[in-house]
Amino acid sequence: MNSPEYKNRLVDAHIDEQLKHFPAIMLNGPRAVGKTTTAKRHAKTIVQLEELPLLSKKLLET
Repeated sequence: MNSPEYKNRLVDAHIDEQLKHFPAIMLNGPRAVGKTTTAKRHAKTIVQLEELPLLSKKLLET
């Protein structure tokens, strides 16, 4: 997901390199620094941990 507003970050090359070796990585940092935007730019899939309780509830209801 490439947004025209995306600003390249110093960590982009490092993320690309790590994803060659690991099936998953975690981005951690302060609020509002672009973690989600950066993750969406690099990832094939994203799991946001705050959504897991809602997802679990939906799966149990089916």
